[in-house]
Amino acid sequence: MQSLQKQYKPILDFLLNWQNEWHLYDLMDFHSTEYYYPLEEFDFLESCFDFDLIPFFKDKFISFAVDGGGGHYCFWLYPKLVGEPPIVYFDGHGEQEFLSSNLNDFVNRMINDLGFCGGWLAEGDDVAETFKEDIWRLVNNYQEEKGNEITEQEAEKLFLEDRKLFKEKASKVISFKTTEQINNAFKKHPNFNKWIEKVEAKNDDLFKEKQSIVKK
Repeated sequence: MQSLQKQYKPILDFLLNWQNEWHLYDLMDFHSTEYYYPLEEFDFLESCFDFDLIPFFKDKFISFAVDGGGGHYCFWLYPKLVGEPPIVYFDGHGEQEFLSSNLNDFVNRMINDLGFCGGWLAEGDDVAETFKEDIWRLVNNYQEEKGNEITEQEAEKLFLEDRKLFKEKASKVISFKTTEQINNAFKKHPNFNKWIEKVEAKNDDLFKEKQSIVKK
């Protein structure tokens, strides 16, 4: 974990410092993410199933951020990993998602992907409507913080200016990628959904074995 923290310190410091400052482009509001030190291991294999699956899978997940719903953003350290670890997400309700091939691409998604607004939106969610709701929340936040009344249009303008500043500061610690480049990089890593299926299948097999022993 220390090596990861050292390797990604510039990016994590940037995200952590931005989070700790007051911004209209607030990471907890618009990304549902809160970054922290030190990095911690998320014991997915041990705590999220009926059986301890660590003896069967050597994968490790190192959490670098959480959200308000109990979700974790993690580096996925799988046994045959070569190069940078990908970023995966575990929500607080048993769902998982492969997000990017590395932390650099993760921040790119924060900048480029409109769906990364108010948290990672579920399929079918109305991005425009969610954005509008968040802007209204920003109006209230701004008035509480600054003591000045602003309109929805003014809040949106200030938000977009702050988002532009986020991109400018991010450019000092990441390299920019296109959405196509980010998606193509997924192919360098194992299929995360299929890996989850293998883990679930092993858990089911162990349950069946236990039931068989009980019947005997």
